Amino acid sequence: MLAGVSNLTPGLGLLALLVAASGCYATGGAYTDTDADYVDADYVPTEVEAYPQYVYGGRTVYLVNGHWYYRRGPRWVYYRAEPGELRERRAYFERDRARHRVEPREAERREAYRHEAEPREAKRRDSERREAEPREAKRREAERRDSERRADRHQAHERREHARDHD
Repeated sequence: MLAGVSNLTPGLGLLALLVAASGCYATGGAYTDTDADYVDADYVPTEVEAYPQYVYGGRTVYLVNGHWYYRRGPRWVYYRAEPGELRERRAYFERDRARHRVEPREAERREAYRHEAEPREAKRRDSERREAEPREAKRREAERRDSERRADRHQAHERREHARDHD
């Protein structure tokens, strides 16, 4: 039996050497924040605080598009692999969202709608103003004609009165 073990020893030594050279390690369940734990984020949405958040490892993390983001100095990063505690929290958020129909991007959607609605509203007001200008001009012209007719009638009345007084 020992002869079989001695045949494995060189293979195990080589395996141990490969594992050590690759940088693999075990943490024993403790939280670590090493370069292997996170990825630099290329994109972080505006108003990230509107997304579901949770305090994990002493920092606030945000669930955005399937990744847990957090600040690491001046940069935003996200976990390369989702830790178990955050996986459980994600399941809670998903159940809660389904129950309350909460959309994590609601603030962004409202903002986008507002930016789309403002030009539409300005265009509508401009169109109404252009349509109202000819109507307003016609109304002013009608008022001018009415005023002239009243003045003409008044003058005619004055002439008749004057003619009757001198007859």
